[in-house]
Amino acid sequence: MYFLIESLRTAYYSLSKHRLRAILTTLGIVIGITTIITIVSLIDGLKKTVTGEFSQLGTNVLYVSKYPWISHGKWYVYRKRKAITMEEVNAIQERCPSAAYVVPIVDAYTEVKYGSRKLEAIEITGTNEFYPQVNGAYPEQGRFFSASEVNHKQRVCVLGWGVYNNLFDHGEDPLGKWIRVSGIKVRIIGVLQKRGSVFGESRDNMVLVPIDTFQKHYGRRINITIQVMPYNPEQLEQLEDETVIALRQVRRLHSWEEDDFSINSQDVLLQEFKRTTKALFAAMVAISALSLLVGGIGIMNIMLISVTERTREIGIRKAIGAKRGHILLQFLIEVLILCWVGCLIGASLGFGLAGFISAVTPLPSAISVKAGFLGLIFSSSVALFFGIYPAGKAANLNPIEALHYE
Repeated sequence: MYFLIESLRTAYYSLSKHRLRAILTTLGIVIGITTIITIVSLIDGLKKTVTGEFSQLGTNVLYVSKYPWISHGKWYVYRKRKAITMEEVNAIQERCPSAAYVVPIVDAYTEVKYGSRKLEAIEITGTNEFYPQVNGAYPEQGRFFSASEVNHKQRVCVLGWGVYNNLFDHGEDPLGKWIRVSGIKVRIIGVLQKRGSVFGESRDNMVLVPIDTFQKHYGRRINITIQVMPYNPEQLEQLEDETVIALRQVRRLHSWEEDDFSINSQDVLLQEFKRTTKALFAAMVAISALSLLVGGIGIMNIMLISVTERTREIGIRKAIGAKRGHILLQFLIEVLILCWVGCLIGASLGFGLAGFISAVTPLPSAISVKAGFLGLIFSSSVALFFGIYPAGKAANLNPIEALHYE
């Protein structure tokens, strides 16, 4: 323990004697660690944000659509598929015992009017009575439309919070009042709770109407997306199999024909996102590693100069009993101190830079222990890799020759 304390004292004295040289030597380490910390912090922040956004899509919901969410450049193939219709919705309801809720969704963008007030580019969505259970969209005022209102094509609607907030005065009761949606009069029976946005798209600027009402006025040729939720999350894979069978039957596909529909889930998007961030992370680590390599070469060069400058000192220490391991440890400690100081400065700059980028751009960031630990591992590895040769050269000096060195 005494020798370790003495080695630390000696290393501190040696480095403080050449402060400017030590600072310049650590610059490569600082730049490399700053880059690593910044990139890891931004990627972690992005992961947390995107995962949270995906969770709002419904972690245990299947989305049946004409198009897959990840196409890999085959849109020309998917465009030829038949549209999803209410026939498929009914087939899933009747033939999938694991399906707790089946929700058709069809939408368009149009204008909404109330008196002299008009809103442009509002999403009008046709759906059924199970929409709240699957999407967590419950009324704050009034109620959602019933199965009877859906089946009888009633001209009723439920407003998103944003539409209500922009059409009506604060505190005004909208229930029972009539608005015009693309020229069609519908009666307000409810207002949804404020839901915020997903991937930058507001979920509050919408008007929901019964799907049969939507199709009565907009036509039945518009493609439908079907949300299917199982009774419990463990049944999701079973539900997917049941849905595939039901759809193949109703669309009269032969055994040798491929599916002409897609079943999507938020896991598909999440896995694609993870693949993308892994590739980005690998590229950034490679760039950071180049900075650390340059810094390591600088450290090796400076330590070799230090060994040459202190040859006589090493000879004296060996002459009074210092062993090879003592000299080796002393120089390794000096290298580690240089790299750890560089790591500390780089981590501070990296977290600060990530926070600054997050403040001035939409990119989120997160301070993670993983980023700091990764920086420490990288800097220590550089210290040991590039410091072992100078330290070994110092430890192997012949004490007689070292004492005669001028």
